[in-house]
Amino acid sequence: MKRLRILCVQGECERQKSFAFDSRAGHIVRSATNVNEALTLVAQEDFEVVLLGPAGPRSPLPLFLKVLRDRSPEADVVVKTTVAEIGNGRRVARSGDFGFLQPHSLPTALLDELHRASEGPASSADKIYVIQESHSMLLGDMLLGSSAASLRLALELDMAASCDAICMLQGETGTGKDLAARYIHQTGARADQPFVIVNLPAIPKDLIESTLFGHERGAFTGAVASQEGKFELANGGTIFLDEIGDLALEQQVKLLRVIEDGEFERVGSNRRIKGDARIVAATSRRLDEMLADGRFRRDLYYRLVVMPIHVPPLRDRPDDIHALSLFFLDRYARKYHKGLVGFTPDVYGIFAKQPWHGNVRELSHTIERMAIYASAKKEFLDIPDLPMDFLIASAETERKSGLAGDKEEFEKRLILDALRNNDYNSSRAARALRLPVETLRYRIKKYGINKDRPDST
Repeated sequence: MKRLRILCVQGECERQKSFAFDSRAGHIVRSATNVNEALTLVAQEDFEVVLLGPAGPRSPLPLFLKVLRDRSPEADVVVKTTVAEIGNGRRVARSGDFGFLQPHSLPTALLDELHRASEGPASSADKIYVIQESHSMLLGDMLLGSSAASLRLALELDMAASCDAICMLQGETGTGKDLAARYIHQTGARADQPFVIVNLPAIPKDLIESTLFGHERGAFTGAVASQEGKFELANGGTIFLDEIGDLALEQQVKLLRVIEDGEFERVGSNRRIKGDARIVAATSRRLDEMLADGRFRRDLYYRLVVMPIHVPPLRDRPDDIHALSLFFLDRYARKYHKGLVGFTPDVYGIFAKQPWHGNVRELSHTIERMAIYASAKKEFLDIPDLPMDFLIASAETERKSGLAGDKEEFEKRLILDALRNNDYNSSRAARALRLPVETLRYRIKKYGINKDRPDST
C-alpha cells in the first residue's frame, strides 16, 4: 500500500480517525485549523490526499483549490459538506476543472478508493470526493432521517437483528418494509445464510402451498419434477413473507403448523422436513381489523407478533423529507448525468404539505421524474419542474383544506401557461407538462382553452 502524504484541514483529522490516517498506517499527516493555514502548507509541501471540513461562506476555498491544483495537481481532495451546503460542495468540486464523486460508503471503503486512485493513473474526473453529512442514517439500503420516529425505528430494527424471534413489520405501502426486513437479516447472526423473499399476493392461491413447502413429482398436473419450497431454500437463513395479510385462511393453518412444529411436508409427500428459517413477515393491512371479521386467524396473529415493528408513513415524519429529498436527488443526478444540487424553498414547502400516500417510494419516483426532465445545466429544481399530476394532486389537497381554488381551474391555468410559454405548440407544451400529447390535446378540448388560437401543430 502506498505511503500517502495527507493534509487535514479544519479538524478533519480528529473526525476521520476511522480512515486510519495515522503513523501506524505509514502515512504522513499534516494539520491545518483553517484554509489560510492550509494555503501555507500547500505552498511548502506536496500532498496526495487533502481532507477538508465544511468551509463556511467566507472561506477562500476556491483560491485554495487553485493553489493546490498548481502545486499538487495529482492530489485527491475530500470535501465534507452538510445537507444545507451540498450545493456549495458540488460547486467547489467543479471549480478549477476538478471532478467529483460523492460516495455513500463507509470511511474505510473511501480510504481504499483513495489508495486505488493514488496508485493508478491520474484522472481529472475523479479528483475531488464530496461527502454529504446529512444527519440521516443509512441502514443497509434503507435511508432514515433524524426524526424521533426514525430514531425509534432504527432502535427497533437493531433490536430485531440482535435476536432470532419472529418479526412482524407493519406499515403502509411504500414505507420500506422490504428494506427493513433485509436490514434485519443482513445485520443479524444469519447474514451469511439465504434471504428468501416471498411476495404472497403475486402467487396464485392454488400454488401457495407448493411455493412455500415444495412438491414431489406428479403431485399435481404440471409437476413434472420434484421442487424445493421457499422454506427449504431459506433453511438456516431468513424467509420474508411479504403481505401476509393476503394469505387465505386454509394456508394460514399450514403456516401456523410450521411455526409451532418447525416441520412441514412437500405437496404429494408424507415425509416430514425439519426447517430452520427465521420468519420476518410484513403487511400493509390492519390485521387487528381482519381478526374481528374472521379473515385472519387469531392464533397465527399472536405467533407472528412476537416482535411487532411499525414502519411509520412519511407524513408522520416530515422532518425527514429534506434529507430524503437530497439523498434521492443525488442518486438520480448521478444516474442521469445531471448537475442538480438541490431544491428551491418553494419545492420544499410543497413537499412538506403532501400527504405522500405512496410514502418514501412516491417521493423517490417524483424526484426521479424531475431529474429526468431537468436540463443538463440546471442546479436547483423549482416548482415548474414538478410533474403536472403531482401539482394537481397538491392543489387538490390544499383545496380540501380550504387553501386553494378548484382543481379544474388550477389544471386549466397550468395548461394555459405551458401553451403560452411554448408558442401554443401542443407537442412542446406536453413535454413541458410531462404529459402524453394526446392527453394534453384532450384536456385542451375539454376546457376549450385553445379556441381563439389554432394549434400550431
